[in-house]
Amino acid sequence: GFVTEVVGSPGAEVLLISWYSYDNSGNQIWLLGQGSLIDNKATVQVGVFNGADFPPNFNSGDVFNQIWGTLEVEFTDPNTMLIDWEAELPGFTNGQIEVNRFTQIKGKGCL
Repeated sequence: GFVTEVVGSPGAEVLLISWYSYDNSGNQIWLLGQGSLIDNKATVQVGVFNGADFPPNFNSGDVFNQIWGTLEVEFTDPNTMLIDWEAELPGFTNGQIEVNRFTQIKGKGCL
């Protein structure tokens, strides 16, 4: 699944994106990244983060970021985004997916 958030002020907006999926061996993989949002489009380099332990044993120096690839994200309407991806990490293919919104902040529409 995907979690997206747009932060910043108009004209300087940034898309934060998390993609929760699986690798080809069935292991969980979390892809995280951010990129400037311009005219409803963003190019986001995403990475796989691992290596650290759960608190209280967390040490930020143990975090390892491996670049996974690039997402081209386009919001085609207030409830739909189209994602094209190009994987750099071996074992993953390039592709495209259309994602439809299924949650919304109570009392807020698309701004």
